[in-house]
Amino acid sequence: MNKLFLLYLLCFFNTTDYPFLNIFNIEKNVSDEKQLTVELLTKPNKTSTISIHSDLYSEKDITGLNIGNNFYTGEIISGNNFLNSFPGSLDHNKSEIIDLSANELSGNDLFQNTGNETSENLFAENGMMAYSNSIMKKLNFINFPQPENSAPPIDDIQTIKFLFPESEDTLANGTTIIPQVSFTNIGTRTRTNVPVVYKITDSTGNEIYNQYASIDLIRTFDTITVNFPESFALTTAGNFAIRSYSELDEDQDRDNDTITGSITITSILNDIQPAAFLMPLPGDTLDFGSKIIPEVSFVNNGFSQLTNVPVRYRITDSTGIEVYNQSYAIPSIESGETVNVTFPQSDSFSVSGIYTINAISELPGDQVASNDSLYGSIIISPYQGDPDFTINWIDRPVNFQLFARESDDSGIVSVQGVINNNGAYYDTCLTKVYKNGSLIRTTYQLLSYAGNNAVFSLTDKIKAERSEYKITFSLRKPSGSGDTLLYTADSLVAGDTYLINGQSNVYFAPTDGGLLNFKSEYIRTFGIQTDSLNYKTYNPKDTTWGKSDSYFTIATLTEGHPRNVGGIGQFLQRYILDTFNIPTCFINGSVNNTSIKTHTRNNSYPAALNTLYGKLLYRTQKAKLQNKIKAIIWFQGETDNSYAYSSPGLFNPRGITDPYGYPAYFDSLYKGWVADYDFEKVYVFQIRQVACSYQNRQSVFREVQRQLQTTYHDTVQVIPTVGIGNRADDNCHYKASGYDQLAHNLFRRLRQDFYSITDSVDMRPPNIVKAFYSSFDKKQIGMIFSGSKPGSIPADSLNRNIKNYFYLNNVRTSAASSLSLSLSKDTLTLTMPESQNASYLKYLPNQDSTNIYNGPFIRNSKGIAALTFDSVYIEPYSGLPQNDIQPFVFLNPVSGDTLSYGTTLIPQVSFKNNGINSQTNVPVKYEIRDSTCNKIYSDSALIPVIVPGEILTVTFPESNALTSAGNYTISSYCELSGDQITSNDSITGSITVAPLMDDIQIAGFISPISGDTLAFGSVISPQVSFTNNGMSEQTNVNVFYKIKDSAG
Repeated sequence: MNKLFLLYLLCFFNTTDYPFLNIFNIEKNVSDEKQLTVELLTKPNKTSTISIHSDLYSEKDITGLNIGNNFYTGEIISGNNFLNSFPGSLDHNKSEIIDLSANELSGNDLFQNTGNETSENLFAENGMMAYSNSIMKKLNFINFPQPENSAPPIDDIQTIKFLFPESEDTLANGTTIIPQVSFTNIGTRTRTNVPVVYKITDSTGNEIYNQYASIDLIRTFDTITVNFPESFALTTAGNFAIRSYSELDEDQDRDNDTITGSITITSILNDIQPAAFLMPLPGDTLDFGSKIIPEVSFVNNGFSQLTNVPVRYRITDSTGIEVYNQSYAIPSIESGETVNVTFPQSDSFSVSGIYTINAISELPGDQVASNDSLYGSIIISPYQGDPDFTINWIDRPVNFQLFARESDDSGIVSVQGVINNNGAYYDTCLTKVYKNGSLIRTTYQLLSYAGNNAVFSLTDKIKAERSEYKITFSLRKPSGSGDTLLYTADSLVAGDTYLINGQSNVYFAPTDGGLLNFKSEYIRTFGIQTDSLNYKTYNPKDTTWGKSDSYFTIATLTEGHPRNVGGIGQFLQRYILDTFNIPTCFINGSVNNTSIKTHTRNNSYPAALNTLYGKLLYRTQKAKLQNKIKAIIWFQGETDNSYAYSSPGLFNPRGITDPYGYPAYFDSLYKGWVADYDFEKVYVFQIRQVACSYQNRQSVFREVQRQLQTTYHDTVQVIPTVGIGNRADDNCHYKASGYDQLAHNLFRRLRQDFYSITDSVDMRPPNIVKAFYSSFDKKQIGMIFSGSKPGSIPADSLNRNIKNYFYLNNVRTSAASSLSLSLSKDTLTLTMPESQNASYLKYLPNQDSTNIYNGPFIRNSKGIAALTFDSVYIEPYSGLPQNDIQPFVFLNPVSGDTLSYGTTLIPQVSFKNNGINSQTNVPVKYEIRDSTCNKIYSDSALIPVIVPGEILTVTFPESNALTSAGNYTISSYCELSGDQITSNDSITGSITVAPLMDDIQIAGFISPISGDTLAFGSVISPQVSFTNNGMSEQTNVNVFYKIKDSAG
């Protein structure tokens, strides 16, 4: 019976791992016994559950299925043992029988929990599972995260693989490309008209291909190959990022929609590259007196067969002196061929130390000059001396080492170890210090043995200056038979250390400034930048010192030197040396087009050599300088503004962030620096408007950077890059003179912070600290600056006026009336023709196009541009109005007074002029209302004259007597026309009228009632009602009743 089984192998790991659904599409002939061999790949030492389902077999059919030699229905099977329990083979795509025995795919070969972040690994971050490519290709393995205990998704189209070109392919210039990508439906229902996309971007992020296609129909677990439209040829050599993704609206798992990769286009016909040192290997330590027979492999990267190719091998000592130079001609080398070349034997190496080896291709017309040289280093061990003793070194200097400058302007050099004496007795050890070749000091230590061992520790100081020092270490016997020289370290200096990190603007160093022509033994670096772009995993053997270099061609992105410190770095080193005669070590760990995420620390393994953070940390630790850092220089951010998505990519396997997520990642990076280094300052370059990052978030991002020095209390200082001229043609980088200017601006800060220069005036950029409405009519906005003061209002430049490049709630002030500077020069005032209601202020445009804003700029007296800002809150107006009269205080009656019954009032109120103008004939008013709000008094008055700040008393006309006891409200008003602050135009208070103590009142006639007509002869019995209005009880109150006729 032939049937198609779809096996779902669900592997559930413990809660510390992610669950994965691993799907095989397996076509297999199943006999009546239903025997089928499958393999379940599990993580070693983890527990896995297998369940088997079939779209074509019923549960009854599956029940009898034999798997291996045992029967499993959801049983728990342990990791490695399970792999070994299945004999047999797997028919893969009906074409290849793959042996899945334990010999090929056992144990840890399947899962590498390394945390590597290379493009070959599917899951890099946080040490997630990484399957080797070889396993993936053999099994066509599909992996994607699944929620814990969830059902398979209904709609899920997964992008599987680049078919043409494949990721990491190298294609000839002009090759016609019709992109092909495979997609699989891993949802549970058939889909039609599924949109898919393919994109290609160049190394600067520019999109050069973007095509859409539609999958007409794709059933569950079908894999479809899509040919994208518009075949084209890439005619520019370089590295390109490729990206493909599905765009199904109802897709339930977005994490598997996208795959990324890279391709290389080359137009190279002639390119011979030294590929690898074969003998000796870089990092090898050879015996004193050894002779070397160099052997190097060379590869033909071009498309032409070449003959008589000249190649060369050079060896130089730590001072740069050449000690070996031999050439050879390769008779013939095919395209893609690798040829091993053996050079003539060298003379004996009789001087110990570190030597640089250099293999060179000298092919005329070689089209890729950047790979014509290969560098490495070897060590010639010191003369071992008397075989009757050995030394275990604890600490000792190495050739060309820089020692950190201490507070006394000296570096401390230590020589420490343990001597094991097996017969040749030495009682003294000594160091000799030479300055520029002359002996200046000898330090001795008598050896004290414990058994055969003696510990020694000698320290010397060398001055931080333009001098090179040499230190020798020797032993001396009591017999005085002479000193035995054991170790020499030459070309030592003391100085300062700086770390540089970020992306291309601290990596690049254009050739137009003659930087290649400037090298000095007093400006140094440690270790190397891997390959030409510092992408590759660091070789732990690359632990030698060298002279700083700075050469990188923006146009090709391929030419670099391993000792590169970048243009800014080398200019700074030169400024420090020329100004203060102090040597420096700069270590540059930057990589172009990288996000801050890519630079953050792997907290589980900080010095991981496959991370940017780890490579820089490793180099600094091996240089023994991690606790002596003057400052960390950070120039990064263009990438975190460049993209509208945050997926991992070619340059950034961890993805990118945006301005709103940036502070958290910077804080993580900063805390890593604090944990791993001792440093004094961090200098952050605030990025400018750049064409390589023209999303509408640049201005917000610059504001995030500006705020860093507030967040980190001036340990972090922000350096502006706006206003720097001499930009490169790409409007993203600079020419050499531009990098020189950036370095000089930073050097001004270094002079003050580390080199005791007391001229601190205007060394920092102007930085806004407050924005506020400075006029009551809200037509003027003031801006107060700290750090330094704006020097003047810049003149118009390129038909632009600076007053028109502020933004109120993101609307440009294109019609601003003026921009003025206060006499104290700390406040700018922007005047608008109309009143404004904006809450936020911004300076300079976002730059959302390639038409880069290039001035004018606000600068201080030293020409340093102000930091740009965004979303600075505009505080309300708080100054004096022109016209404002305020009723100030009730004088008579005073609010809260209790008045006697029947009191007559002559109200008095004081009024104050809060404005800056004198006022005349000011109308004011006074009112009294009872508890039911009935107005019982209201009168007005005029204030003839009241000057600014004056308080005058106004007396209002006398009131009627207050003859009703109770509570009253008193109010006074100013009714000045044009009063600018109406909120203080009235005041209110209260008074109380007390009742009488003794008051009997005739309330009314009862009989007869007033007005009655009585019959002639009526008898009257008068009745009258009386009321006690007083507060006291009354007794024996005399009352009278009288009747008078009309005559009285």
